[in-house]
Amino acid sequence: AFSSDIFRRAFWYDGEIYEHGTPRCDGFFGDNSAVKEKVFRFFGIENGKKLALYAPTFRKDKKSSVYGMDFKMLGKALGDDWVMGCRLHPNLNAEVSGEDCIPMSRYPDMQELLLASAVLLTDYSSCMWDFSLMKKPCFLYARDIAEYRGERDFYTPIESWPFPLAANNDELAEIITGFDENRYHEAVLRHHRDLG
Repeated sequence: AFSSDIFRRAFWYDGEIYEHGTPRCDGFFGDNSAVKEKVFRFFGIENGKKLALYAPTFRKDKKSSVYGMDFKMLGKALGDDWVMGCRLHPNLNAEVSGEDCIPMSRYPDMQELLLASAVLLTDYSSCMWDFSLMKKPCFLYARDIAEYRGERDFYTPIESWPFPLAANNDELAEIITGFDENRYHEAVLRHHRDLG
């Protein structure tokens, strides 16, 4: 019901909605190792590595930047067995380039990228809720909360979200290195219950 209300407002839809789940998330349940292998093969990522995906949301000004993300620092915080990927919002029609981040914006299926990722980093993108269904760690890198709130605002208070939030790169590195998986799982389950 919560999602139905948002869909009606966001997409100006007044027809019937069948509230039986979100089909795009069906792949998150069950064995998804084949999808991970497909994504890793597509990008030439070595077996044994783990993927951290950075996926910021749409901005009104459509600037194709990574909003100050320091991929080199993030790589150090995660460790040697990780690789960074970056997927910008489709409305930006842009790609990120750089040796510290694999550009992934042209990959056709965001859900497959989420399936293949061990960690998600975003700001305010709804992909965090899809990703949370797998109980994998999601971190928020949100350095422009006041500006974004004025531009688009949030469907629920950001303070109620279960995802650790950083306002800058140093804070992000700190919350990653001090991550408490058990506390995070409890917070995500509580949030899912609150949302119904």
